[in-house]
Parts: sequence; C-alpha cells; structure tokens
Amino acid sequence: MINYIRHDNEFYGIVKLVSGEEVMGNMIATNEDNCTMVYVSDPITPTLTPVEKPDGEMGMAAGFTKWMMFSEEDFYLIREPDVICVAPMSDDSIAMYRMWLRREYGGPEEGYKAPVNESMGLIGRVDDFRKKLEKQWRNTG
Repeated sequence: MINYIRHDNEFYGIVKLVSGEEVMGNMIATNEDNCTMVYVSDPITPTLTPVEKPDGEMGMAAGFTKWMMFSEEDFYLIREPDVICVAPMSDDSIAMYRMWLRREYGGPEEGYKAPVNESMGLIGRVDDFRKKLEKQWRNTG
C-alpha cells in the first residue's frame, strides 16, 4: 500500500507511472483490499517543447495535453502496481492546471487566474502608463 500520502483526501497531484508517463490532475487515493487505488479526474500530461528565444538562445516551453486524447471520460482509476510515486502539485502547477481546464472545458474566470508578477511581464497598471504618456505628450508639444 502506498503509505506516504493521505488516503481519502482530495488533492492536486502528480503520479509517475511505471511506463514513464506523468499524470497530473485532481486526485483521491483510497485503500481497497490493502492496495492503493488513485482516482484522477481531468488528467493531463505535461509536455516540454524546445523553443528559440529572440536572442537565439534555446529554451523550453511547458504545456499540457489531455492524458487520454481520444476519450470522452474525465475520470480514471490508476492501480498501485502501475505507480512509481505520487506527489502533490506545486501552487504554480495548480494555477496552470486550473487555467488549462478553463481553456479546455470552459468555465468561470473567477478562481482560475494566476497571479501576475514582474517576471511574467507585469510592468505596471494601464492607468499609470496612460498618465505618463499624457504627461510626455504635453511636454513635447
């Protein structure tokens, strides 16, 4: 039995399978006949794609794809013998997962937004820049 996670508690998690696949989603682990079963809803697989930055340097872009691409199911069961390990998602991963769900299936904007910071391109507020541009425009004329 997988004993390093809390059973019967829902969580956002990542499962590494013996096949090498990583499956992410909203999960709950249960103990059935001394064997852990992991139930996963809306599972996705992380993908990495090489991209060239504007300066010519190579980088990696992270994204997600639906785990069972051609299935209409949104709920799956993973048996303990198929699992190498289970871990909780980081807060950033949860925000990205929830945004992916919203884009994939639609849904309310609330609760799905990731916080924006300077490393993501936030420089300031629109009103602040409007004031700066108006001031600059007045001073040049």
